[in-house]
Amino acid sequence: MRKSFIIHNDSLDILDDLTDEQCGELFRAIRSYQFLEEINLSPIVKIAFSPFRNQFARDSEKYEKLCEKNRLIAVNRHKRNVTKSTSGNQSLPSVTKSTDSDSDSDSDSDNKNMGLAKWIYQGVLTIAPKTKKPNFEKWADDIRLMINIDKHTHHEIAKVFKWANKDQFWKTNILSPAKLRQKYSQLHAKMNANKPDVERQSPVKMLTDTSWADHLLLQNSEDE
Repeated sequence: MRKSFIIHNDSLDILDDLTDEQCGELFRAIRSYQFLEEINLSPIVKIAFSPFRNQFARDSEKYEKLCEKNRLIAVNRHKRNVTKSTSGNQSLPSVTKSTDSDSDSDSDSDNKNMGLAKWIYQGVLTIAPKTKKPNFEKWADDIRLMINIDKHTHHEIAKVFKWANKDQFWKTNILSPAKLRQKYSQLHAKMNANKPDVERQSPVKMLTDTSWADHLLLQNSEDE
């Protein structure tokens, strides 16, 4: 979560048209938006909050692009340092068969991470159709962290995102694997808390293509 955000001076002109109570409601909504909390607004304040929300979304996109740019700079700098510090011929792995097996396993996992990243993007497009094509390698890496560090499975990640993607509040806030990872525990708890209500709802085809995710769910159940 970012430590700060910006409110432009010209955005504050709307306060002149609101009562003190409505101003308080507006600023509470701004806080709730930044902390990814649910927001319930009166009609007038909802209209007043809209330009703030759009500005925050644009600023967040710029911030994520800057972070990605800095990450790539750091990666490239590290690669250059490794190249400079490495001299001579590198020895081949002593156990080729084991290395090949590990490589195949890593490749299969990478393919699943990339597949899930692209599937999540299809879900994001159902909520925000104008979302630009992301850096799928970065998205896949965020999924890798959820798998290797957080110890979630592809099946669990797909299931939690699918729930968030149709939740009235979370669907506009979980628009990337990074956001999904950040709020995963909270989303998982809410999903389980609301499970009886969700099960009573009629099935809705949420994403444009769920065949890949369905394959994951099936494969996971077979493994268990």
